[in-house]
Amino acid sequence: MSKPLVIVGAGMAAAYLVASLRANSTTAGIAFDRKIILIGEEPFACYNRILLSSVLAQRAELGDLEMIEEGADLDVRTGSRVAQIDASDCQVCLESGERIAYGDLVLATGSSVAMPIQDADSVKGVLGFRTLEDLRELQIRARTSERAIVVGAGLLGLEAAWGLVGLGVEVTVVHRQQHILNRQLDADAAAVLQTRFEKEGVQFQLGSGLDEVLVNEGHVAGIATRDGSQIDGDLLVIATGIRPNVGLAVEAGLEVDRGILVNGWLATSRPHIYALGECIQAGADTFGHVAPIREQADILARRLLDIDTNPFLVSAYPTQLKISGLDVFSAGDLDECAETITLASSSQQIYRRLFIRENQLVGAILLGSRRNANMLVDLIREGVDIRRFRNQLAFGALTPGIIAGL
Repeated sequence: MSKPLVIVGAGMAAAYLVASLRANSTTAGIAFDRKIILIGEEPFACYNRILLSSVLAQRAELGDLEMIEEGADLDVRTGSRVAQIDASDCQVCLESGERIAYGDLVLATGSSVAMPIQDADSVKGVLGFRTLEDLRELQIRARTSERAIVVGAGLLGLEAAWGLVGLGVEVTVVHRQQHILNRQLDADAAAVLQTRFEKEGVQFQLGSGLDEVLVNEGHVAGIATRDGSQIDGDLLVIATGIRPNVGLAVEAGLEVDRGILVNGWLATSRPHIYALGECIQAGADTFGHVAPIREQADILARRLLDIDTNPFLVSAYPTQLKISGLDVFSAGDLDECAETITLASSSQQIYRRLFIRENQLVGAILLGSRRNANMLVDLIREGVDIRRFRNQLAFGALTPGIIAGL
């Protein structure tokens, strides 16, 4: 048997890769006779981070997080840290001293919370919200916490706020931009979503970021914001963004910018070393959403199985999720200079806005209903002339038969 495929990192990207290897080998009738060794630092392997907020809000169980099936082809090493990659000898060196030879190596090291404060670990009550351990710590602290502050009103911050307020904690969200989910929504859609949160008791302070963490006897006591105000709180959740984990790659001599640089087939600058997921950079882009990472996993699996495949190309990946009970969807170029069509109903919490340029749909925001969402993505990607059915498009009344050629 040939040398094993070693995957460093046991997160969602690794789970998608293992699943794609199994599925593609079965579909193609190829016997993948290489052992897969999966190495992860956390005590838990391959769980669905997207559902952490649902578990926090008691809408899902821990068992719902599992993503990977055991098998004879898979050796999972949890609680193990890779200290070094010896690219010359094709080996990874664990902190325990064990050396593991590889035929191919995949880096799926993910990302970490971009902490805007120094020495956050030294202050009790300051947490990120990225791991199962973070979830468990939040659950414990929520039992005794009176007031939580969430810094960042992106997807992760809003999910943390929703989960905490559902546990009876008073929550204030601080965000330096003028509206929440500013990368996915326009101001009007964001206002609808914000109202939904406020009805459940979440407070917001927008347009002013974190300036200083206030500490009392080693425990967080609140924050000072950049506009000079002060917010009291005994629990601080940082959700200001993520940073690709590239340390191992740098030490191994791989080409790195913000993320590990890869080509269209997810190959790095060193032979037999690949990378995918939140740790990589393709062109100028890094990745924090599921859709491109699943695509990367499928392409890499086919490459490792010697099955012909098209290269990975950055595309108009939509954001699709349900938060606070509302469907949220956005895709494409949300160009405020483009022609727009808006349909809104505050009573029904429905908001649709289409962005049109030269009779082509270039972007879309849907809130409260994702009707025709997948079709909108196709229209954006294909550059279809929408003049014949733009009215149906605006009201979500489109049917596949209306669009010829898709």
